[in-house]
Amino acid sequence: MHALTGHAAYDGSEDTGPKSPYSAALVEDLKAMRLAAVQGALLDKPQLALDLAAYTLAQVYGGPLDLRASDGKIQPSTATGFTPDPRLVNPADEEQGDNDEGDEKEDFAAFRSKGQKHRNTILTLALARSLKYGCTDFWSKSPDPLFDAIEGETKASVRKVWTPNAENFFNRVSGDYLDALLLELTGADPEGTGFKTFKKDKKGDKARQMERLFTDPEYQRAWHIDTEKKAIIDAWTPDCF
Repeated sequence: MHALTGHAAYDGSEDTGPKSPYSAALVEDLKAMRLAAVQGALLDKPQLALDLAAYTLAQVYGGPLDLRASDGKIQPSTATGFTPDPRLVNPADEEQGDNDEGDEKEDFAAFRSKGQKHRNTILTLALARSLKYGCTDFWSKSPDPLFDAIEGETKASVRKVWTPNAENFFNRVSGDYLDALLLELTGADPEGTGFKTFKKDKKGDKARQMERLFTDPEYQRAWHIDTEKKAIIDAWTPDCF
C-alpha cells in the first residue's frame, strides 16, 4: 500500500505534533469505502465469513461482525469515483419472502428447497454486509488489527472500489498536500519548471490536474509516468487509515 509520507502532513506553525491533512468527514468517507472494499472481497470467502460469525458469537463484548440486523456503513458523502460490489448495495437475492402472518412456514420450506448453495450465498451476503470498520477492543477507537487481517486475507483494496478525483478527495485536502503528493508520485524535480508552475496554481486547478494524473494517460505522459510509476499511482491510498 502506497501512502503519502511527505511534508504535506505537517504544519510548521504547530509545535504540539503533526497536524492531519485530512478532515474528519474525509476520513469517514475513506473508511466507509475501505469497508466496502473488504465487504465485497468477503463475499467471495464464505468460509471466512462463517468463521467470523462463529467467532463473533463467542465473544463477550461482540466481535468483528454486527449481527444485530444492521449493515456496516459503506456509503461515503459523495458517490463519485466509488463503485462497490453491486451485491452490497442491491441485495436483491436475499429473498426474504412476504412475511405475511401464516406464510412463514411455507416461505421457510421454499427457502430450504433451494439447497445449501443458495443458503450459503444468502448467509455470506448478510455476514459480509454486517462487517464493521472495527476497533481494537470494546473501549478503544484505535485501528483494528483483525480488520487489517481480514482485509489482507481477502486481498481487498479500497482502490478496487474507489478512484481519487477532484470532488471526492483532491479538493478536500490542502494545496501543500497536493504539491507533496505530486512530487511523490511523479518523482518530479522540485526546482523544475513543471512543478513550479503546478505549485503556483490555485488549489482547484491543482485538484483537477491531480485527477488527470490518476485518470488521463495523456496527462500522465506529460509527467513522464512510466509503467512503474503508473503502478504506484494505481495502488496509492491516503495514509489516514
